[in-house]
Amino acid sequence: MLQKQYFFDLLRTLRRWVRLIGFFLWSGTQRFIFRRNNVPVRVYGDLKIWVSARDYRGYRVWQTRGSQKEKVKIIERFSTSGPSAFFDVGANYGEFSIMPASMGVYCLMFEPNPLVFSFLQQTMAPYPMARPIPQAVGSGCGSATFSFCRAASGSGSLAAQTPMREARYLGRTNLLDKIDIVITTLDQVVKSEGVDLSKGVVLKIDVEGFEREVMTGAMDVLSLTPWWRALVEFSPAALKDAGKDVAQEWAFFRKFGGVIAQNGIPDTLQNMRLPPEPPRHDVDLLLGSGEMPSC
Repeated sequence: MLQKQYFFDLLRTLRRWVRLIGFFLWSGTQRFIFRRNNVPVRVYGDLKIWVSARDYRGYRVWQTRGSQKEKVKIIERFSTSGPSAFFDVGANYGEFSIMPASMGVYCLMFEPNPLVFSFLQQTMAPYPMARPIPQAVGSGCGSATFSFCRAASGSGSLAAQTPMREARYLGRTNLLDKIDIVITTLDQVVKSEGVDLSKGVVLKIDVEGFEREVMTGAMDVLSLTPWWRALVEFSPAALKDAGKDVAQEWAFFRKFGGVIAQNGIPDTLQNMRLPPEPPRHDVDLLLGSGEMPSC
């Protein structure tokens, strides 16, 4: 048993070093040979997003030509149903938003991480219906301290421990940083912007352990629209970093109709419920209410 565990630990270490070497070579090539920090990446066909040559997640997006392909397919299907709006909370480089934006769906993207926000703006510049917002989203309006690693944009969080784990993975703990950010709610933004909700809405929420707060601050939006679908990350590790009780967080999401998004997309979420026990590892939840119109 110990030998087997040692073998798997060795494989994980080797994979880590292969990825890190690839990242450093790619970053050096982009910055010192091509002399650019803004790197264009073609994803999901002929769509283009921009990533930073100094960012490990930017490298992963470039390497995979879109690191979220299976999840983006879910968003694409929802977008073909003609929703009034798509809300991307924790947008990062816009891997999810680029699909509905290219289809002409009104998109609001929230990304407080200064490492990636200018790249998100550059990506969305060709789409007049897409608006990046440099704020976080929660259960109420206010301010907070946002922690992030300047070499890895994938783990920025209100919980300082979350980016610390990724910084350790990269061996770059000297690049940890903090800034003060503004927090708003989806309800407040929708009200102030006068967003049309009459045709349903789609949400993507990935905020490193604070997904419940986002949903709590969107109750008016969800109650005023005829149908909604949300793709929500549920990360036990991120929840623990944030000092949350995993079982309590899971109980909150079980109030909604939904499934764990791993075996395709059900045609309806009517009478569907998440399992009683929370998962031990990261999963994506597909939540919703009401019936979508036929594509």
